[in-house]
Amino acid sequence: PIFIFAGYLRQMETFLAANPGMARRVAHKFHFEDFNTKELSLILHHKTLDRGLVLSADASAALSNLLDQYFPAKVRSLWNAGLAGRLVSEAV
Repeated sequence: PIFIFAGYLRQMETFLAANPGMARRVAHKFHFEDFNTKELSLILHHKTLDRGLVLSADASAALSNLLDQYFPAKVRSLWNAGLAGRLVSEAV
């Protein structure tokens, strides 16, 4: 059987440390970096297209800077790609 445990890095480390035998039973660990603002912009762009919406050229060009300006790194880290989905949902 294959089990996938997913979560924030620190919480996953705590989870694996909770039981001395757990860490040795998890043979492979992967850490994925948070999306940067350019990647979040692309995700947001795709989510708008999925809803049949189109961003203007000006909006697309400004998106990365706006994400940087209005959503600090800590917020982007907590939300990650969910931020893009939430922004599109709130805008519609």
